Amino acid sequence: MEMEIWDKSGPDQLESGPHYFVHYKGWKQTWDEWLDDSRILKYTDDNLQKQKYLKQAAITSNKKKSSSETNATPQSNSSVGSRKSSGNVSGSATGAPRLKGVADGDLDFHRGRKRGRDSIAEKIDGDLAKKPEFKFAVPNVLKVKLIDDWEFVTKEKLLVNLPRTPTVSQIIDQYNVYLTENAEKRKSRKNEEISKEILVGLKHYFDKALGTILLYRFERYQYQEILQLHPESKMSDIYGAEHLLRLFVQLPALVSQANMDDESLIVLKDYLGDFLKYLQKNISVFFVEKYKTPSPSYVSVAKAI
Repeated sequence: MEMEIWDKSGPDQLESGPHYFVHYKGWKQTWDEWLDDSRILKYTDDNLQKQKYLKQAAITSNKKKSSSETNATPQSNSSVGSRKSSGNVSGSATGAPRLKGVADGDLDFHRGRKRGRDSIAEKIDGDLAKKPEFKFAVPNVLKVKLIDDWEFVTKEKLLVNLPRTPTVSQIIDQYNVYLTENAEKRKSRKNEEISKEILVGLKHYFDKALGTILLYRFERYQYQEILQLHPESKMSDIYGAEHLLRLFVQLPALVSQANMDDESLIVLKDYLGDFLKYLQKNISVFFVEKYKTPSPSYVSVAKAI
């Protein structure tokens, strides 16, 4: 672990002061990151005991989750559409990745899912190994957002306040306007039809995936409440950047189900990479700084789900 003292803002917009460059054992170097001292615990007996407890709790939780999913009967949910056993996303003659499987509900979103900081990295690495040609870089500052998001929800038992502003739909629409108004971006893309198709597909992916693979256990009761309060709404009109960013962790695995030609993959990767840069550029506008503390009654019900 490398340590530096920063006099001013350093890489990825982190604050000044002591920072540590951390490599996580068993992870690929793409997940190396700079952390300030608020994210580092001293090497003490108490903290070692805490580490041991959290590790054992995670193992126990994953075993219970695996057992319950093995014995459970899959149920359909109108909010995320019907599920089928395989997906089909084909490339068009123009090279546009036609996200047909998403629109038709053909992709299988009912997947077993570990929960934890390390499982995010393992999931990405595993999916990219299956389909190495579909690989895009998540900016480090957004990786920090992902990890903070996980800690807020799973450790501190906080929630994103919903409905969000801007919503996933609004963010995607704003990005489309950004592409339209940016002459340089227009020249580097095939045409507006491809752009619209990819962005519409991204919304479909989010709406299908939200209820099955994008929520942490503590959020599921909130999701049920949202379905009751907004039965006719799409989840992309309720949730925001925090959950949209989680989708990008899952995208390589979802695309691996699809039958896309190389040209379509290149175009899709180009757009998604640029979209992540757009999220990073507007990080202070799109992401919330503070999560809300739920009521004691919510906590009681959420833990029982």
